[in-house]
Amino acid sequence: MPTSQTINVYHRERHIKAIQNSFEVNNRSPVHVTSKNLRPAEVMLLLPYFERHFPQGLI
Repeated sequence: MPTSQTINVYHRERHIKAIQNSFEVNNRSPVHVTSKNLRPAEVMLLLPYFERHFPQGLI
């Protein structure tokens, strides 16, 4: 019968593998959900509107 320690190690390994997989997926080119042949013309970064989120008096 597995102990709680072996279960925790197994859970930790699965968690690490899931994190590594998320990094690999992030490095792939974006693919449209319904039309797999559709490719983006340009990929733009999404950044927060700093003036709104961090007013001058708060930082």
